Amino acid sequence: MAAGGKPHRFPWLVAGLGGLAMMLALVALLRLPVDQPTSVLPPPAPIGLVRLDGGAKDITLQEEAALRDPEVLFMPTAVNAGQAEAIVGDERTEPTTAFRDFQPRLGYDDGDSLVAFPQLTKVPETPIAALRTEQGRDAFRSLGRRKIPMEALSSRFGYMEVVEAGSGQVALTAELPMVADAPREDWAPLQLVAAVDLTGLIGLPAVTVSSGSNGVDGWLPEHLARSYRLGARLKPGIYHISLGP
Repeated sequence: MAAGGKPHRFPWLVAGLGGLAMMLALVALLRLPVDQPTSVLPPPAPIGLVRLDGGAKDITLQEEAALRDPEVLFMPTAVNAGQAEAIVGDERTEPTTAFRDFQPRLGYDDGDSLVAFPQLTKVPETPIAALRTEQGRDAFRSLGRRKIPMEALSSRFGYMEVVEAGSGQVALTAELPMVADAPREDWAPLQLVAAVDLTGLIGLPAVTVSSGSNGVDGWLPEHLARSYRLGARLKPGIYHISLGP
């Protein structure tokens, strides 16, 4: 009944429309199977024998066979650089070829030996036995077999390199001769700094890295300034001096 106590005139019409709407919704949700075309597998490729030597025409197949070559990587093949036999004479085929052609090996026998191991060496049991292993050998057999002219080295105090501080260019390299008043003690390479103007050295070169010898550190700046006359050999500027035996 409607509000106010009046009944509907067509109650079956509302129920029928609701049922029809539900049926249409169910039909829309249904999906009927669609026939799909059956996929046809291609026939298997025929199996045959193909030549892989120089007469093969299929370059792609030949390269694929070389890549699947069971040859171990450290053995020489056509695609690696582990070939030990170099090309000699006029056998070089390309400008970048360093080794002769080596055909891939696609199979092995059970008796093939891939790695050759050296024979076992007897290890000395005591330190004294280890020292005696060299006694039986002629260690000096190659000496005295040829006459090689040997030039005696000139006696020198040290080797000097002078570098310009501003540009880093080497301004002077020279061997300092041995003189009578030079120190006769052991010393390590040292470094000095010198300033030069138009009149020569400005004072004595200053030691920046010591030689480990007070005698050398004190004698060398005096020698470079007064005896060697370093300022007369350089143009004005600041220089780093390195000197070693």
